[in-house]
Amino acid sequence: KLILLDSLLQEMATYEDEKTSWGVSHRLNINQQRSEQHLLPLLDKFGSTLLLCYANKNLYGCDYEHWFVKDKQSDWKIEFSQNNTVFHVNVDCNPVGEHWEQQEFAMTAEVKERMKKV
Repeated sequence: KLILLDSLLQEMATYEDEKTSWGVSHRLNINQQRSEQHLLPLLDKFGSTLLLCYANKNLYGCDYEHWFVKDKQSDWKIEFSQNNTVFHVNVDCNPVGEHWEQQEFAMTAEVKERMKKV
């Protein structure tokens, strides 16, 4: 019982430490040329119904949920991705493999505008 309690307390401390970074000021370094030439035109590939999804991943021994928005009728998706140490937004139609669908929603003008701003 003590081991379980100790583990729970450690998880709570980690959560509290992580929570302090949520409101930290930050900025995204957007590659405007890449966005305008390669990503924005691909948003027209998405249909009228979208899905908020996640896939369980592991990076360097750390398990996490990788979240993305996917078109319901095809493999088109928008996600945060990384190439070595460079993090960026990616739009592609590569199959996502095993994933879970959290919520379905409509591709409204407001949603599309938000996708453009990412």
